[in-house]
Amino acid sequence: LFFYRVLSPPSTTPLYSSAASDVYKRQVPMGRIDKTGEQVSANKMGWTITVNDNPTPNTVLGAVIRDTLSADLKLDEASPTLKIGSGKAIKLPVNPTPLPGTPYATLDSDNHFVVYLGDINGKYTIHFETLVENGVGTGASPTLENSASLEGRLPFGDGDEPYVVQGRVGPV
Repeated sequence: LFFYRVLSPPSTTPLYSSAASDVYKRQVPMGRIDKTGEQVSANKMGWTITVNDNPTPNTVLGAVIRDTLSADLKLDEASPTLKIGSGKAIKLPVNPTPLPGTPYATLDSDNHFVVYLGDINGKYTIHFETLVENGVGTGASPTLENSASLEGRLPFGDGDEPYVVQGRVGPV
């Protein structure tokens, strides 16, 4: 949950009030991120990241998903798709040249998979697959780790500075 300041009393009971400054705080949901993974074949994992799936989705400005893949996972660069709301999944380009407007994704040599969404105001779902290298994950107790985070800004704040949204899930 996120806190923000208002300069007049809110319509609900304030969580905090200071008579000297008339500053009130109330809770608002922050940009949410969830991640799941499942084995789709002997050496392939399917991953799904869902962001901003709130009862009342936030507007998140400059939304970016950062997913750090473990060294034993290799992104199948042809696999990433993006689905907005309940719409149809579209191909998500990885390392396009030249860079298009959002959305697009990048993958660097340190296995950082970054998805640039731009400004969002609803549910976004990213699906991608990774190859499992070096036989990791094939034993009785497979362990594959990767983590993801959502970064961006909420469109309200004090003056010109919007509040920062950060959410993290993982390792999965």
